[in-house]
Amino acid sequence: MRRGLIAALLVVVGGMIAPQTAGADVWVGQTNLNIHVQEDWITGMLVGRPECRGNQTIDLYVGGVWVDATTTEAAGGYGFAITVVPPTTVQTRFAGSKEGVHPNNHDCLPADSRLVVVNKVKTANGPVKSSPESLAAASIVRSVEALGTSIAAALSS
Repeated sequence: MRRGLIAALLVVVGGMIAPQTAGADVWVGQTNLNIHVQEDWITGMLVGRPECRGNQTIDLYVGGVWVDATTTEAAGGYGFAITVVPPTTVQTRFAGSKEGVHPNNHDCLPADSRLVVVNKVKTANGPVKSSPESLAAASIVRSVEALGTSIAAALSS
């Protein structure tokens, strides 16, 4: 009987001393990034858990080169005011984020939008074909983008 009381007392005291983990909120949130390119706007939405949507950094890449960054609004929407000179490619990226403090850790996983090939600029009235001047400008932009990529690669090695 005495051993039984001591054992019960040890279990109760051990339960009071042991760290409380039942209230911990730990999760990993899958995200998805969509993109829309039209005229002078690139817009999209970061989709996932509500905790992963608002106040997140979205990076814009044109022709494979980082151009700009913005922050999502509360629902996950983002936008860039930029004129894209065709032909080129456009993509947005979310690097992921870690939120919260132990034991309440929240990890939002990275996501890339689809790669949009821009051959023509879309307007409200439909696509606008590239002029010879815009094609020449695009060639210059691609050359500068390639040079930037080469410089970045040289600096990182």
